[in-house]
Order: sequence, then C-alpha cells, then structure tokens
Amino acid sequence: MVVDLLAQGIDVPELSPETIAAMASDVLADYERMVGANNEAPIEVVDIATSLLGLEFAFADLQTEFEDRIHGVLYTRRKLIHIDTELDPDRCPAMTPRFNFTLGHEIGHWVLHRHLFIDDDGHPLVFDDDNAPDIICRSTGRRPLVERQADAFAGCLLMPEPLLRQAWKSFVGDDGPINDSEIKKSSPKVDPNRISFIDGDGERATDPQRLLREAFCEPLAAKFIVSQEAMRIQLETLGLFSE
Repeated sequence: MVVDLLAQGIDVPELSPETIAAMASDVLADYERMVGANNEAPIEVVDIATSLLGLEFAFADLQTEFEDRIHGVLYTRRKLIHIDTELDPDRCPAMTPRFNFTLGHEIGHWVLHRHLFIDDDGHPLVFDDDNAPDIICRSTGRRPLVERQADAFAGCLLMPEPLLRQAWKSFVGDDGPINDSEIKKSSPKVDPNRISFIDGDGERATDPQRLLREAFCEPLAAKFIVSQEAMRIQLETLGLFSE
C-alpha cells in the first residue's frame, strides 16, 4: 500500500505483464554485466539490491512500528528498504523464500514506481515527511495495482523465464505445459494443513487445485528459493499448468 497515494493525487500507470517482465529482465542483464557471469538460480537478489541498484536494506520490527501485518517498506529518497524482522533468514532460515520475494517486491517498487516520488536527480516530487516511507507493503487485504505490479516484477526477477523454462524442462522432461490429471498421477504429497490465498481478497481458503500444483512444483521452488505459492503463480503466468 502506498502512503497517502490517492491523497497526494498520484496516479499509478497501468503496466502490461510484458513491460514488467522486460524491466525485470533489464535489471538481470545489468547484473550479469556487472558480475561478468550469467545469472543462475537462485538469483542473487541481495547483491542486486545493494551492489547493482545502490539500495540499502535493514531489518526492523515493522509490525510493531506500523501495528499491522507489514513485511516491507521503501523510502525512495533515502534509497532504503526495511524488511520485517520476522523474515530475517539468519534468525529463521525457513523464511528465506519469503524474504527473497519481499526484497524482490521492494526492488520492484524501486524500479517501477520511484519516479512517482523522486525525479532523476533524487529530488522529491511528493512533499511529505522525509522520514516516512513512501510505500508500505502489507501481507493482508486487497492488493492495489501498485502492489500487484511489484509482485509481478518480483516473480520475473526471482524466476526469470529463460532459467525457469530450462529448469521446467529438466524437471518434467518436456518444455510444454502439464495438466492437472498428469500431476495427480505423479501423486505429489499435499500437506493437509496448507492453505492457499484467494487472489485479490487476502482471504485464506483450501483450494485443492492450487495446493496440488504447489506440491508438484516444490522442487522448483527449492531450486529458486521461493515459496511454492510464488512458483505456482509464475508457472501459471508462463502457461505451464493446464486443467
């Protein structure tokens, strides 16, 4: 959620999925040039943020500070990202996939949306408290356009299409889509306690199709160090699951 976005009269432009994917690809290409090597899974998202883009990031108790389910905030003028301590992978390695996606999401805001708040020289376009974050990312509630765009960017950054298609072919033995009946035949183990989010409304529900697909793609999620949900969404975006 953007702080006072509508109150400030800021209009978030529509961006096509192709445009967002191309912008993520440009960042990855810049990183390859910087390090002199091809990107591999998992993507070095921390190095991209700090070394390539010149952003700082730190962990902070955001849920106490903002009294909400906040996982990340972006201070554009300070080139600073704060991520909630709950996602610190050094404290809880199991949170690494969510940390990676949250950082990728905040990078997405920087790449896609910083021009809404600062000009090319870093001067503010929105006059507000310099110490207040420009963008606050919540884990619950309906996802506004600005958040959906950052989610899409994070997916393309962490699971770039060329690498994901290559991994998919190695995983399933073919570069085409797989349907749900074939997935059932492979008998992936579905955790009966898992839930899947319903797109857009922030509610939780048991969705057998989503859970089956997420269980199936777990090895790919582990390879890219993202959540099974994030991997399932990216594979669906690429048309690699069919009913």
